[in-house]
Amino acid sequence: MSTPLNVLREMNVTKELKDMGQLEIEELFRTAFETIEVRPKIMANFDKNVSGDNMTVTYMRTIIQFGQPLEVNGTRYANSSDRSSEQWDLLGNFSAELRDMVEEGYMDPKEFGCKINFASILLSLDIFIGMILNDVLFALFSVGFVFFYFIIHMKSKFMSFIGTTIILFSFPITVCITEGIGGVTYVGSL
Repeated sequence: MSTPLNVLREMNVTKELKDMGQLEIEELFRTAFETIEVRPKIMANFDKNVSGDNMTVTYMRTIIQFGQPLEVNGTRYANSSDRSSEQWDLLGNFSAELRDMVEEGYMDPKEFGCKINFASILLSLDIFIGMILNDVLFALFSVGFVFFYFIIHMKSKFMSFIGTTIILFSFPITVCITEGIGGVTYVGSL
């Protein structure tokens, strides 16, 4: 794990963090930022403007790398390929639980002193799937609304079906025209 607390290890501190005073912690970090041998090992966890003279950070980061194979609830996996989807599910659930726990207790920047952001393939995939689901539901609602609007005004289910189908088929044709002829590859919203 790569964390700002690696400073303690790199400075060979044997004292527990909870037993140190604020001034002692600040002096330890200041010395670490000024020590040429230690600075390159810890700066990946801090923004570039941090130094012994400037102890104000814009961001700090902790990188947690999960080792595989996992051993969970008495189940030992042979390697990372052994039931990999099951292992990814376990890691995803753990990451989501950790995110929820931190968001619940530490997300108010005024109260906690900083804002916590998570970056993870597993969490990003979770967010992406949620966005796709919302977009699909919105699209289905829109198509249903248009279909029933057509039924009310045209008083024909067949004509409403044909009208809705024409609208749906217009999207791929529009993309072919804009990308093929116009060269426009970005469609922000339809």
